[in-house]
Amino acid sequence: MATSVTLYAVFARAEEKIQRMVESEYLTIWLISEPVVIRPETVYNEIVFTPNDIVNIDAGGCVQTGGKGRTWKRYVDPSGPNQDPFYHGLAKLPGQPWLIRVAEQINRLYRIPQSDDMALHLGYEDSYYEDNGYWEHDDGTDDQCKNTDSAWVKITIYHIR
Repeated sequence: MATSVTLYAVFARAEEKIQRMVESEYLTIWLISEPVVIRPETVYNEIVFTPNDIVNIDAGGCVQTGGKGRTWKRYVDPSGPNQDPFYHGLAKLPGQPWLIRVAEQINRLYRIPQSDDMALHLGYEDSYYEDNGYWEHDDGTDDQCKNTDSAWVKITIYHIR
């Protein structure tokens, strides 16, 4: 049986870029460039899971957190003042009761159960969202964003039938 592969199907939203990098009967890989960081939670209805899929999350890059001085922070493991409880990327997969820090989910395989909500949710922790984004890149607090691009999230889905 031939396996079809689709590369770089782009779904444009104003806030971020979503690319389906690979799609086959057994595997789908999504790349979200510049995930939404201007609100606590965003539902990505383009990325829907099926029960028994195995999912792996990877992420990296940096976010403009607003304010004065060097204000860019790593999306996964920020450092500097107020890094706990703020400035972390979050994700919620079907069956999870709430958003969990992406750092706790990276490179952990997760089996998708049947759920009322089968879409990917991403979020961001901050006390003030309106000045977050991806403009005027600086090296960030303690140079944590030196030579680093904007935040990204990669979702690899292994389709188990």
